[in-house]
Amino acid sequence: VIIEFWASWCSPCLQAMSHLNQLQKAFPSQIRIIGVNNYDHISMIQRLSKQKGWSILLANDTAKKINQFYPHHII
Repeated sequence: VIIEFWASWCSPCLQAMSHLNQLQKAFPSQIRIIGVNNYDHISMIQRLSKQKGWSILLANDTAKKINQFYPHHII
């Protein structure tokens, strides 16, 4: 399982998400990618996912509950 924290305004994040989506497609039974977005509204996440053709599991966590278990910082 790979958990990727990302935001729509972060261009390196979008590049990483596209790469991770390719990995998920290449290894569907070996890995599971979860993209966690702490910043954007669910409608923005859904629209962007459709536009980019992502098939990975996406989670909206604006309440930052997942951060309690997987703390991270923006660099």
